Amino acid sequence: MDQQTHYFLEKDNPSGESELEDLPIKESRRIIEEALIPSKIQLESVSDIKIPTSEGEVPLRIYIPNSDKSLPVFISMHGGGWVFGSLNTHDSFCRSLAKQANTIIVSIDYRLAPEHKYPAGLNDCYAAALWTKRSIHEWGGNPDCISIGGISAGANLAAAVVLRLKQQQLFPFQKQVLVVPVVQRNFETSSYKKYATGYYLSKKLMEWFWELYINTDADAMEPTVSPLNASDVSKLPPTLFALAEFDPLYDEGLAYAEKLKASDVPVIIYNYPTIHGFTSIEGLEIGKKAISDIASFLRR
Repeated sequence: MDQQTHYFLEKDNPSGESELEDLPIKESRRIIEEALIPSKIQLESVSDIKIPTSEGEVPLRIYIPNSDKSLPVFISMHGGGWVFGSLNTHDSFCRSLAKQANTIIVSIDYRLAPEHKYPAGLNDCYAAALWTKRSIHEWGGNPDCISIGGISAGANLAAAVVLRLKQQQLFPFQKQVLVVPVVQRNFETSSYKKYATGYYLSKKLMEWFWELYINTDADAMEPTVSPLNASDVSKLPPTLFALAEFDPLYDEGLAYAEKLKASDVPVIIYNYPTIHGFTSIEGLEIGKKAISDIASFLRR
């Protein structure tokens, strides 16, 4: 295991668990927001807007790295088990990626469970993707060079948006980035058994997230909830997988990567010797390395 990660588990997180599921949801959200350390990365502009959809307004944050015209675009979704997370929790990641990749970032503040169960959050991300294709030229973005991705539950939503647009034969993305993705409700994988407790994200917490996100067991079988269940993943965009080796979700992420490869989708897999959510843990150099790897992928 990465030494800094080991130190984090030993010193900063001695229980090895998040324990967020044991508190009222509003309290957990407050704690997460108050623990944030603001990013010092300066960009050309960072703008908060709201876009209209058939289900209400969706807040977006648009990061523009410089005044160049026709910049590539990356649509990004925060993690948090569909229950936690916001534009602010995703801010440092987006600023760093915008700077390093010289890319406009569109960050989505999708609706959260359990107040808004599936498919509310997915519908927000889908609507934001269509808005980006239609309107990002007004912000200096290239509508023909749009990539998409996310972290954890955000990666789940990104993969679901890609599959939904593929089914509808709408615009293709240039690339897809899936960081420690949730791609199937299956708590019996080898990595779930090996890292069920003691590695920050626990099996118990994931079971809680799933219970709050979906309405019925049938929902969990849908490809837009469990992308690994998709029958056809051919002709998806080139995809980067950033996986954490000490993560209950490791096996499902690897399985989805292999499924895409078997359908001749160009795939890059990075295995990092760390824990789930490592790109969002302050001070982890391995998280910074992953963001640099993603930026290089987007620049190609």
